[in-house]
Amino acid sequence: MAPEETKVTASEQVENEVIQDAGIDWKSLSIAYFSVFVDMAGVSIILPIIPFLVISFGGSGSEYGMVVASYAFAQMISVPFTGYLSDQYGRKPLLILSLAGSCGGFLFQVSLIIVSRL
Repeated sequence: MAPEETKVTASEQVENEVIQDAGIDWKSLSIAYFSVFVDMAGVSIILPIIPFLVISFGGSGSEYGMVVASYAFAQMISVPFTGYLSDQYGRKPLLILSLAGSCGGFLFQVSLIIVSRL
């Protein structure tokens, strides 16, 4: 007996070719996912506890304001600069450098937290 052949429709064949041609770069994708994770962690976990961190480090209300404002100010200044650098050196090295800077937010003094958010 001859082995049974499975018939593949034209749409299934096109779909299989598209999947094979996708050529997913898993390393780049994992860096991008980690970047999004760190960003969302900052928004959903770290940002709500900043007032308590400032109080526990002996900070005042104005220092809390500086912590929050420094993040927005740093984004305003750095976006054009980092865009230029990512065009020159590539996006992956800049993402890794940015993630390392974000990890600096876990410091133990209010002044260092303010600086790390810049």
